[in-house]
Amino acid sequence: MRKLVHVLFFTIITILVVNHVNFVSATEEVKNDLGKSIEELENALEQEPSNADVRYYLGLAYYDNGMVPEAIDEFNKILELDENYTNAYFHLGAIFTNQGDIDNAIDIFKKVLQVDETNAMAEYNLGFLYNNKDQIDDAIAAYERALAIKPDHYQSLNNLGIIYYKKGLLDNAISQLEKSTSLAPDFAEAYYNLGVAYRKKGMPDEAISALNKALEINPEDLQALNILAITLHEKGKFEDAIFAYENIAAITPKDANVRYNLGIAYYKAGMKKEAISQLLKALKLEPNHTKAHYNLGVIYMKKNKLSKSIEEFKKTLKIEPGHAEAYVNLGVVYYRQGLPEEAITAYNRALEIKPDYAEAYYNASF
Repeated sequence: MRKLVHVLFFTIITILVVNHVNFVSATEEVKNDLGKSIEELENALEQEPSNADVRYYLGLAYYDNGMVPEAIDEFNKILELDENYTNAYFHLGAIFTNQGDIDNAIDIFKKVLQVDETNAMAEYNLGFLYNNKDQIDDAIAAYERALAIKPDHYQSLNNLGIIYYKKGLLDNAISQLEKSTSLAPDFAEAYYNLGVAYRKKGMPDEAISALNKALEINPEDLQALNILAITLHEKGKFEDAIFAYENIAAITPKDANVRYNLGIAYYKAGMKKEAISQLLKALKLEPNHTKAHYNLGVIYMKKNKLSKSIEEFKKTLKIEPGHAEAYVNLGVVYYRQGLPEEAITAYNRALEIKPDYAEAYYNASF
C-alpha cells in the first residue's frame, strides 16, 4: 500500500540586525571638572565674555539640562571667538544629528575638516551621516579617509564592513570586520557583525565562533544570542541551539517567536513533549501565530493525536486561508481517520491554492 505524503514545515523565524557604531560627539570627552552650576558659569561669563572655555562648559551645561537652543547659541558664539575650536563644532554636529538635521550636521563636520583636514573623527562622523542618508558611496569614501588618517580606527572598519555587507560584498565585509576585531578584541559589535557576515557567506563554524566571542563580552546581547541560536539550528546542532534559545527566553519571556523557535529546536532534537510545551507557550503569548498552530498540528499528527492535529490545522487555516500545506496535512489526517471524502476535499482545496502542488496531486489520487 502506498503511503500518503505529509508536509513538514519546521521553519525558524530569523531576525537579522547589523550594528553600526554610533556617532562620536567630540574628539575627546570633556567634563566640567569644577562642577560649576549654570548660574556660576553665567556669572563667570559676565566677567570674561570672550572666554571660549567658559562658554564651552556653559554650552555643555545647557545641553545636559535640556536647554538645546541656549547650547547651540553658546557653541556658535565660541566659533565667533575661535573658529578653530573643534569641540564646539563636534557638539553642534551632535545636536543637529539628534534633531534629525543631517544636512546641517554634515556641513558642520565639513567645517571641522576645513580647520583640520586630518581629523579622523570628523571623517568618521561624515561616514555615519552619509550612511544615514543612504549616500553609500560618500559614506565609504569618508570612512576610507578616516582610515587613511588613522589606520587603527576600528569603528570605521566596523561600519565600513557593514556597508559592504549590505552591498553584498561579503569578502570585503569580512576583511574589514576581521581587522576591526583584531584591533579591538573587546569590541562586541564587530564580533556580532562578523558572525552575521560569516553566516551569510556560508561559514557557520566561523560564525558560531565570532558570535560566541561577542557573547563572552556581552552575555545578554539578544541579537548575538538570536543569530547564534539560528546558526546552530541551521547546522543541526539542536541541543546547543536549545541552550541559546533558552537564554533568550529567560531575557525575553514574552516573545512568542522565541518560544516558537525553541519549540522547533526541541522537535528537531527529538524532544516532542518539550516542543509541544514551547509551541503552546508561543500561542498563549500570540494566539494567532500561524506557524505555531501549523507545526503543532504536524507534531500532533506525528504522535497520532489526530483530533488535536485537525484542530490545529483548522486554526491555521482560519488565520491563513491560503495555507496549502495545512490543507494537505488536514487531508492526510482525515484519510487516517477513515474520512476519504473530507480528505479529497482538503487536497482539492490545496490544489486550488497551489495548482502545481505535487503532494496534493499524489494524495488525491488515492
